[in-house]
Amino acid sequence: RLVVMGGRRYQPAISSQFVVDPSSHVGLVALRLAKAYLEGPQDLAIADEANDISRRIWEGLGGDAALLLSLYWTRALRPAQLGLSFAGGRRALAPLAAIGTPFAAIADALAVRAPGSQFRPAPPLTTAEPLFAQTVVTHTPAFCGAALRVEYDEQAFQRLLDRTTRRGRLLNAVVKNGASVLGWYIAHVDATGAAEVAQLAATAATIHDVLRHLFHHAWREGAVSVTGRLDPRFMQPLSDQYCLFHRRGPWVLIKANKPELQRALASGATCLSRFDGEWSLRFHPQHA
Repeated sequence: RLVVMGGRRYQPAISSQFVVDPSSHVGLVALRLAKAYLEGPQDLAIADEANDISRRIWEGLGGDAALLLSLYWTRALRPAQLGLSFAGGRRALAPLAAIGTPFAAIADALAVRAPGSQFRPAPPLTTAEPLFAQTVVTHTPAFCGAALRVEYDEQAFQRLLDRTTRRGRLLNAVVKNGASVLGWYIAHVDATGAAEVAQLAATAATIHDVLRHLFHHAWREGAVSVTGRLDPRFMQPLSDQYCLFHRRGPWVLIKANKPELQRALASGATCLSRFDGEWSLRFHPQHA
């Protein structure tokens, strides 16, 4: 994989999240390895599944947190069940969440039928096809323009796509208007019904159609919500679709040795997605 911006190519390095105890012998070794990594010859280092401890270590070693790229959005599809999923994650409220599940389903069914309800996504006006690597490789330059992006070959991207397909429910589609490709999305639905978007591709003119298809697809599949990492280019369309913005999720950490890369990452002038980093590592290959 190469990082491309405005036709220029840079050498990246994608890092895994690390958690160490600096007071231990192993922790000191890990810190030295992390320091050597960040001082390496690459133009750009990124860790995009980092927790708070990782962020403190990274910043202590001279890196930065990309604050704008660390924001997330959530579109509630079944609000009562979404609320119960938060309650179920707290030990004290878990029994209440279990008891309330049937009532939440009824409440969501009523919410969908309410006049003018925002919880029933409008049916798409477009068509869709399964997503394959060839489409991504062919159309990504046009969708990203001069923004900072990852350049894949078909084999590498298809391998990542196949990896995520092995576990759980994967929602992916190329959204089309006739023969024209409007964009695509890749999302994974977990056991709680939360759909997590790994990649969302569109232009300013097509993002509304792509979001409309995504939300309706996720709703029909029984998802309670759709969450993704913020692409600043799409903030207004996401707001128009009743999405809430928040800072609950992994940090995006960066160490850029080129000023133009630092500016692009700080301003959000990027086409980087969770599919480009460590997100797919959570889907361990299954062995026969």
